[in-house]
Amino acid sequence: LAAYAGVELLQNERNSKAWAFALGVTLAFSTHVRPIAYYLIFPTLTGFFLIFLFRKFPWKKIFITLALIATPWVILIGGWHIRNFSITKSFTFSHIQGINLFDYKAPDIIARRDGITYDEARQKLHEALPPMEGWSEAKKLDFYAKQGFSIITQHPLLFLEDQIYGIAKMMLLPHVSALFRFFDIPYESESYILLDLTKLPINEYVQKWVYGRPLQFTLFLVAEIYLLILYASVCIAIWKIFTSKQIKKLAYIWILGLLFYFLLFSEASPRFRVPIMPYLAILGAVGIYSIYKSRALPIESIELRDDTKNIIHERTA
Repeated sequence: LAAYAGVELLQNERNSKAWAFALGVTLAFSTHVRPIAYYLIFPTLTGFFLIFLFRKFPWKKIFITLALIATPWVILIGGWHIRNFSITKSFTFSHIQGINLFDYKAPDIIARRDGITYDEARQKLHEALPPMEGWSEAKKLDFYAKQGFSIITQHPLLFLEDQIYGIAKMMLLPHVSALFRFFDIPYESESYILLDLTKLPINEYVQKWVYGRPLQFTLFLVAEIYLLILYASVCIAIWKIFTSKQIKKLAYIWILGLLFYFLLFSEASPRFRVPIMPYLAILGAVGIYSIYKSRALPIESIELRDDTKNIIHERTA
C-alpha cells in the first residue's frame, strides 16, 4: 500500500496532499507489521525532496508535502517509542534488532574472521558477555544490539562480504524445504543442492539428488527455474525502462529503491524475500510484456486491403 501511495504521489499532482498523507500512514503501519521498514522513511523523504526540487515545486508545496508524509509516521512510530519507554524504560522501537545483530549477524562475522562455525562463534560471543543478573529483558536486548553493531563497525569488509553472501543465498534458494518440514518429510539442506554441483562428480551428484532424493530435487528444480525466469524478466524490464524514451521512469525508480532498501537490510534466510516478491512480480510482468510487444508485428508491416486499413485507422483514432 505504501508503494502504491508513492506511485500515485509521483503521478497524481492534483491529489498530491492526500497521497502524501497516505504514504506516511502506510509506511508507519508497514513498520508496525514488520520492523525492517523502520528506516525506510529517511530515504523516502530524501528521494521525494530531490524529485520535487527537480520538478521545480514551490518551497511551500515541498514543505507541506514532506510534512504530510512525515507527520503520521512520527506520531505512530514515535508514539510506540514513548509507549515502550513507559513500560520498559527503553526507547527502542523493536528489540528484535538486538537479537538479529548479536545472535545472527555478529556470529557470521566472527565465524568468517576466525574460521569457525556459526554455532561456535555464537557461543564465543555469549561467553564474553558480562554478568546480567537483575537486568531487564529490554536492557539485555539493547546491550545485545550495541555489541552487535560494535562488531559490524570493527569489521566492515567482513560485514559487506557476509551481506553479499546472504543476499545471494536469499535470492537463489527457493526455500522449498519449508514444505518438507511442514509435512514432516526427511530432507537435506537445499543449499547443498547448489553447492554439490561444484563439489561432486556428475554421476555422484545424480546418484545423491536425482535418485537419492527425487521429490526434494524435483521441487527444488521447479522452484529454481521459476525464480530464474522471474529474475531474467526483471532484468529485461529494467533494461527496457531505462532505454525507453516513452516510459515515465520515476515510479519505477521508486519501486527499484524499495527493492534496494529491503535487499540492504535483509538477512540470509529466503523468508526475507517475501516483502520484495510483489515488486519483483510487477517488474517481471513488465519484462514479459515487453518481450510480447517486441514479437508482435506492427500494423504497418502487415499487407491489408484498403477498406480494412481505413477501419483500423478510424478505430485507432
